[in-house]
Amino acid sequence: MTKTEEAAYLSVLEVLRRHGCIAGFTKGVREFVPDWLPGGVERAGEELLSNPRPFGLRKSLRGWLILLLPIEKRKELDEIILAGIKMRMGM
Repeated sequence: MTKTEEAAYLSVLEVLRRHGCIAGFTKGVREFVPDWLPGGVERAGEELLSNPRPFGLRKSLRGWLILLLPIEKRKELDEIILAGIKMRMGM
């Protein structure tokens, strides 16, 4: 993991902690593992869907937030986002 990637993850993790979504996190060799609080994953997902700048983060950090979500939540968000795109395109 590069220093830039680590800084991005740390920025997102700090915001998640401030907004009561996580209690903390564990740093592995190639990843960060958030300690999600009850309802934290849902709050983060709602924020991603309803706000172009979730929790006030820069738009460039949205992807890092998505990568921190559990795989099941990522798949759910992918389906919702793709359905919205298809609807806007008239498909």
